[in-house]
Amino acid sequence: MKRIYLLSTFALMLCGVMIWSCSQEETENIGKVYRYSPEEISKLRSMAEEYGIPEVRFITESEAELPTMDEMKEAFMIIASINMSACSDVELVDKNEEKMVFRTKISSGHRILKRAAETNVVGFDASKFVSCLGTNLWLTVTVSVSETTMKPGQLNPYPERTISVNASLELPEIYKMRGYYIQNEKTHWSNGNPDIVNIEYTCDICLSQIVLIGNQWIERKTVEESFSEMIDVYIR
Repeated sequence: MKRIYLLSTFALMLCGVMIWSCSQEETENIGKVYRYSPEEISKLRSMAEEYGIPEVRFITESEAELPTMDEMKEAFMIIASINMSACSDVELVDKNEEKMVFRTKISSGHRILKRAAETNVVGFDASKFVSCLGTNLWLTVTVSVSETTMKPGQLNPYPERTISVNASLELPEIYKMRGYYIQNEKTHWSNGNPDIVNIEYTCDICLSQIVLIGNQWIERKTVEESFSEMIDVYIR
């Protein structure tokens, strides 16, 4: 009987140790925080400056594993390419009695990490861009301008018009599937010259990833870049 009692006591103690061990391991895993070292953060900041996005915001710590340096480099390249795409000149692609639609001009692929110095019309160093990931990175910005023409008064040589402007930046599906998206789109415009609409378009270009923290999958924002572009369009 005494032997049975000792065995039962030992089994309970062993069970308690196993439960404590599992609970302790789970707690440590949940409470663990991954961080980039100061050297890695400095390297990432230098990398962002190299790709022309020095103000980009990126994650530096998380309860899930952080992206590798190569993964962050790829994210910076893609976001820089999106920036460059949205800065392209616009051209008229559709016009009727009620609206005009302008889009950025389609160009051949970007170039990355070329040595020869070269600067494009917007002052961005284009020498660092090559064709990336086998897809066209030039995106489309659509600006819709609708106007209503009223009969001019006898003393007014110009007709009265009502103008509305909408601008949007659409990402290719291949980038949406990889977690890139646009948020906080805003459009401001003015019409000091009756023939020209001055438009300011702003948005945030973001990358989010689905990561496992504890036993839950959550969406984590990894990179965010603020974008702003001034566009002038002729509406006559």
